Amino acid sequence: MSTGHPHSSPFTRGQLMHRGRLAAGLSTEAMAQALGTTVRTITGYESETQDVPEARWRLFQLIMTHEVARGSAAIVCVFTSDQQVLDAVSEDTFLGCVPAEPGVAVITSRYIRRDGVVGLHAQRFSMAHNRHVIDAAELWQERQFERSGMGGDRVMLLTYRWLTQRALKAEAEHPELREMKDCIAEANREVDAAAEAPEEVRRAALATLDKAIATLVRRIEEINHPV
Repeated sequence: MSTGHPHSSPFTRGQLMHRGRLAAGLSTEAMAQALGTTVRTITGYESETQDVPEARWRLFQLIMTHEVARGSAAIVCVFTSDQQVLDAVSEDTFLGCVPAEPGVAVITSRYIRRDGVVGLHAQRFSMAHNRHVIDAAELWQERQFERSGMGGDRVMLLTYRWLTQRALKAEAEHPELREMKDCIAEANREVDAAAEAPEEVRRAALATLDKAIATLVRRIEEINHPV
């Protein structure tokens, strides 16, 4: 699972544009028209073969802000205190939202990369600057419970919330766990970036990832079984 700091996003501009476009239900053609460019350029941004210029990035953020201002219950954008987009989550990708520490909450969602790989992302955010996110999350969670009935789905949702809260409590008590998870996320990105690299580069990236995972597992074992 990828994680995010309350004031930063682990996603690149292109990845955020992809997440935001899908969350808003916009086609590539519609996004290209809104940004005054071509479908090919949008595809380049989202696939990270082209950098997103500052002016066009600001326009994209205005579009996302407009989606929030419309009061749509289908999408929320998570913002920093200066209204920079941290994340975009739709009701379809939403998994849960829980308090992490005083003034900070975490919203968890699924994301789909352009290559079709599905991942989970937990974005930390300031509650003071994202009241709309809390409101939407509460509404979406109510709908989840309504759809889940009284069977196994409801138990699964309650279990997910409990596990998430336990994980966040552990991170609050042991801040180094968050840093170790960030190292794993960074190592994962290095592995992805080395997909087309020479064999020795891929092996080195995988070794770094294995080491980062082993470090986290060892620390969790130390916490759970203190000497």
